[in-house]
Amino acid sequence: MNITDEMLYAAAPEAAERWLDTLPGREDCGHNFSLTFEASMASLLRRRRKRRWKTLALLAAGFLFRGRMDNGLAMAAAVVLCVGVPFLLPYMHERYFFLADVFTLCWACADWKRLPAAVLVEAS
Repeated sequence: MNITDEMLYAAAPEAAERWLDTLPGREDCGHNFSLTFEASMASLLRRRRKRRWKTLALLAAGFLFRGRMDNGLAMAAAVVLCVGVPFLLPYMHERYFFLADVFTLCWACADWKRLPAAVLVEAS
């Protein structure tokens, strides 16, 4: 017997419903977190709210000065954001700097005076 895509699409909602019925209800899934965990989560949420305003301020500054922004300044802003976001945010690993590597390499190819920035980002 061959199973077609149409048969799978027809059976998927029923299979999903059966699978979801096997899970316990929300009222049965109570968990009490430790006070240490609750305090650390509250601290993270407070810091997140502060960062949101900084991000909005940067976006507003970019919007206000968009008339004066040329290609070089736009590329510089992109490089600063690509380097700054993984550097300043917690729990960011070296893989998050890949976009910064790409942007600084493009920036260096467009303007050879920016080659030291590309070398520094690659070396870090």
